[in-house]
Amino acid sequence: MSLDLCIDPLDCEFPGLVNEILSLPTDNNDRSMVLACSLTIEGYAYFLCNKVLYVWNYLTKEKGVNPHAFRLNLPTTGLNYSINSIVVANKDSTVLPSVLAVSPEGLLRYWPSISASVPKDKELSLNNEVVLSVIPYSDEDHVTRYILATTTGSFYNIDIFKEHFLQGSGADGAITYRSIGINSSSLTRRMTSVIFGGASKKQSLIKTLVVKNFFVSNEADLVAVYQTTIEICSVKKANVVKSIDARDYILRSYLKTANETIADPKRLPNIYIADVVQYNNGLLMLIAVAKQRAPTLSFGLVHLTEESIGDNSANFVTLVGISEQYRLPVPSAEQPLPKINLYTPTPTNFIIVFPTMVVSLENVDVGAESLCDITKFKEPLLGSACVNQFCQVILRKNGICDVRHLPSGFEINFWQKYKTQMESIDAESNSHFAMLKKVFMLFASKNLPEARSKFAQMIRSFGDYNELAEFIVLMTKGLLDRIPPNDPRWKEGTQRTRDPSIRSISIASQLEDKVAHYKMVTMFLRYFGLFDRLNHPSKTFNGRSALTVLSEYGEKLYAMSITVAMISQLTLPSVETAIKRLAMEIQTQLRMTDNTVLTAHDYFAKEVTSFEALIPAAMRVQQEEIKGKSRTEQITLFTEILSLYNTVIDATQFYKSQEWAIHIKRDEQIWTNSQQILTHFNRQFNLIFDFIESERGNYEGLLKKLLPIAKFILSQQSLYQRNRSSIIQRFYRFGKIDLALKLAEEFLDFATIIQHCYEKLPDVERQYQLEKYKTQFKNENFDIFLFEYYREHGLINDLLEQQGDRVEDFLSKHDEINWIRNIERREYGKAKETLRSIAYSAPNAERKKTLLSLAKLAALCEDEQNPEEIAQITNNLILLQHQEQISPDIAKAMNPTNAPLSLEEIVAADIGENNAEGFLKALIALTTIIDSRESKTDIGMETFEKLRNRIWTSIIKSADWNLIAKEVSKLSNEEAYERFTQFLLTTSLSDVMQRFIDYSIPPDCKLELLPKSTAALKDVFPLKNNEHARHLFEEFLDTNMEHIVRSIEKEVAQEA
Repeated sequence: MSLDLCIDPLDCEFPGLVNEILSLPTDNNDRSMVLACSLTIEGYAYFLCNKVLYVWNYLTKEKGVNPHAFRLNLPTTGLNYSINSIVVANKDSTVLPSVLAVSPEGLLRYWPSISASVPKDKELSLNNEVVLSVIPYSDEDHVTRYILATTTGSFYNIDIFKEHFLQGSGADGAITYRSIGINSSSLTRRMTSVIFGGASKKQSLIKTLVVKNFFVSNEADLVAVYQTTIEICSVKKANVVKSIDARDYILRSYLKTANETIADPKRLPNIYIADVVQYNNGLLMLIAVAKQRAPTLSFGLVHLTEESIGDNSANFVTLVGISEQYRLPVPSAEQPLPKINLYTPTPTNFIIVFPTMVVSLENVDVGAESLCDITKFKEPLLGSACVNQFCQVILRKNGICDVRHLPSGFEINFWQKYKTQMESIDAESNSHFAMLKKVFMLFASKNLPEARSKFAQMIRSFGDYNELAEFIVLMTKGLLDRIPPNDPRWKEGTQRTRDPSIRSISIASQLEDKVAHYKMVTMFLRYFGLFDRLNHPSKTFNGRSALTVLSEYGEKLYAMSITVAMISQLTLPSVETAIKRLAMEIQTQLRMTDNTVLTAHDYFAKEVTSFEALIPAAMRVQQEEIKGKSRTEQITLFTEILSLYNTVIDATQFYKSQEWAIHIKRDEQIWTNSQQILTHFNRQFNLIFDFIESERGNYEGLLKKLLPIAKFILSQQSLYQRNRSSIIQRFYRFGKIDLALKLAEEFLDFATIIQHCYEKLPDVERQYQLEKYKTQFKNENFDIFLFEYYREHGLINDLLEQQGDRVEDFLSKHDEINWIRNIERREYGKAKETLRSIAYSAPNAERKKTLLSLAKLAALCEDEQNPEEIAQITNNLILLQHQEQISPDIAKAMNPTNAPLSLEEIVAADIGENNAEGFLKALIALTTIIDSRESKTDIGMETFEKLRNRIWTSIIKSADWNLIAKEVSKLSNEEAYERFTQFLLTTSLSDVMQRFIDYSIPPDCKLELLPKSTAALKDVFPLKNNEHARHLFEEFLDTNMEHIVRSIEKEVAQEA
């Protein structure tokens, strides 16, 4: 996530004396006060005000008590003091620090301890030079040595002998000083000024620093920084080891990095050395460059090492990418640069403190421009320092502050305000929840490095993110639903009687605390990149993700906060009644029924994550109270519930508008789009609309309050749920057509828009509006909804008039229309295939017949006809004709929907008639196989033979053989023969065979329809045990079959 550069106030106060000074106006009479402040690594702060120094330990804190400051009077001076001429130091943290101060004129004052009543003074003879700074040089057992520098580049060694102060006072020899005499380099600076065209005036010294492990062979230990020159000196040898002019290769290195060339070498850009620090076995310079005709300064970091200096080059250069609005103006010729300090808290972090802002660079791009973070100061800067891997700035109001990167939107004072509350969260030691709590607390306390380390350990311990997700949700719910830890009314001993000394904490304040905690949770998740990790469905959350649940908690928290604010300002009896009912349930659950000091609002506001219970509770109250009310009273009641609903809507929208909030996809299942909540919103909408429609009157105010609910419901629905929305339709039918159309456009209810165009607009205007909507909602697929409207309403001509790939793609998915477009384009082959495809899935035989007829026409219109395909279609049409021949009674019983039947089903239906007519129809239906491609396949012929044998078998079985058997059993042989012969002539078998000869079908088809052998038919004769009857039947069957065959052969011969 993005990090902001923050000014983070430390949990410490200025001493009372310092606060008094800082509370004074900035201008005191006609002279401004000299105010400056700095810090020591041992935890001491020192504040300079004119000629007085205040020193205190800013790390030692006592709650509610400002730290004590030691007030030290500095030597008298006629010039302004500089904080750089004061050194506060202590080698042992158990004792108070010592202070060394030198006035601008050279009067030294030393306090061996800031508690010493009498300091030691010594006058230094500086030859009328002005003191620039005093810095520690070395600290040995018997002596502490300092380096004093003057503004003109003279250096003095100050020795403070410790043994002289052990007895509490300093002897005359306790402090000594001597000139070091390394300012002879002024000749060098004058020569470089002549060579590079600089001013002849000797440059002022701006800074000195003691260095170690630099130019070791020459024992270099001091660096003197001038406006454009650096001198690397040896105090021990009292000489200049190396002099570096920034206008030489340093400027060239900068310009090369900036990809700039100088047309005139005699007109080089002005370069200033802003600050120098020791860094990575070398010197890190902050330089400012005034380019030709540029009104502002450009800055760069230049790193020098002993090796690079020997090669007359920079080790690396990076440009400081300060945007134009933050840049400093180029100073005038006589004007120096403002005080700018460079710090390196960590090896990869560079902090630049300007008078009005602080700049941070992380992991700089060597040889290029590095982007930087910038924060402007909102109050005067008193000083800066670098202690414990942080850069500190001291501000007039906020005091000592760390400069640090924190997640965007991080509440700086969170830990200071809620540390005690956070530490009170219950968690078993060594549990996973305790680990999560620890990481979260480290994050909230701004200890980000330690938090990252513990987070990595925690993840390894969890193994996967599912359990972590559960604990994060559990922790968040605990923070939102827990008893307010700072409200004593919830504690034991205060539940029965109200103690006047106990002050209650406002519910609004408690909810603000919960908002702060919830916001910190979202920062925590975003910082550690957990959004994606928690965005997976889980059984624990009923198929929802942990992220969705956390987002839901945020919406409920804001809904609770705004609802509490609403009921504190408005009189809403129905809502109050609902809250009281819920509060009683919560009070009972908490077993706090004896508590008399907490209110219903207290209990209700505690259960943040159960806020949604208020909605059905309020609906129940409304339902109870609306009975017997007048219309005016009903309007009042509706208005109260609408106020609650609209508050919930505003709260959820406000939460979603926050940049730090957890934003989830629209289709995620959340409380506001749950069936339960939307049902209540829908009921309320319809209830009020029914009320408005029941008696027309001036209900504009009620409609206006109803509109947000309508929008909310629509916003929670999917695109297809909103299409032809019943909510929008109610406004439309009520006469609020303009409002309905605005809603339809906002929520993409294209069906209502199209309906309006067709019902209310004349042809020309309708066409214009539809084209306009196509363009307006191009990305929302308006045209697809329009095509669907055409299809559903039978406006086929309007649909076919549309042009373009979109309509072609639509038609390709709707074959029942697409074939018409194919016919129009003379694409008969495509039309044929489409029609055949539709026909095979047609729901009834009539539609299939129509589609196959059209397919046959399309096939006949093709340039290259396929006779086989045409025959196949024809055959299928014939099969449908056979279906039409089925007896109406049988068709109604077995196929009431007139679905297309297969040949097997048609044959079965015809056989079901159980008469000669049906059997003949079944036989003739078999000709569809003979005429089809299937007849040429083994499967087809097998089916044909199976059905043919079934038909002939059914014909034989249709006779009542048992009845005739009983009848002839009582007769003589001659009578029985005559009676059986007469019976055979009356059977369906006889009738079929007689009519079969005369049936008008091709003779070859007739032959195919006859059984290949009568043996199979003889096997099904039921009177096999009756020898006489069996003989007569077989003779009758063979004789007639032979007669049929001879008749067919004769017919074939005649045709030949």
